[in-house]
Amino acid sequence: MKKIIITNQLTKEDYLELKDLYSLFFHETVAPHHLRLIPSFTNKSVQKLKELKKDRTIKFWIARDTETNEIVGFAKAKVYFDAVGLFSHIYIKPEYRGKAYQLPNSETLIAVALTSAVREWFEIMNIEIVEIEIAKQNKKMLAVNQKALGFKIVREFPDAYILQKKLGD
Repeated sequence: MKKIIITNQLTKEDYLELKDLYSLFFHETVAPHHLRLIPSFTNKSVQKLKELKKDRTIKFWIARDTETNEIVGFAKAKVYFDAVGLFSHIYIKPEYRGKAYQLPNSETLIAVALTSAVREWFEIMNIEIVEIEIAKQNKKMLAVNQKALGFKIVREFPDAYILQKKLGD
């Protein structure tokens, strides 16, 4: 069984690899009429990650395959001063989805491990309300968050929904 680690420590080399992952992420999440903008979205996103490295209100985690040292997924979250936390991005490479992997303390799905890392950080930061940004194209994730996890849509943008629920509900 493959071993995965979750970390928020990024090296300079990780940023190059993240460009490829962000490109895959945007291909799955942006509206078709925005596909031509993916290289720009990708470069801006990775540049922001570099700039925000010291910002304590934003955190970014990666999932790394310990055999290949490849980054296979990521998650990004932000806390606001009004006790609201935004879980803005999560992405797992398609070939790593839906399978359990060995992590240091458990065996679980990569998405579950990344979500747990975000949740733990939100608890440390005394977050009361969690918001999740979901691309309108991602109907499966929208349904899971609404039906199984109890999130409700609170805002709508041209390409995404913002869902919200109280932490712990």
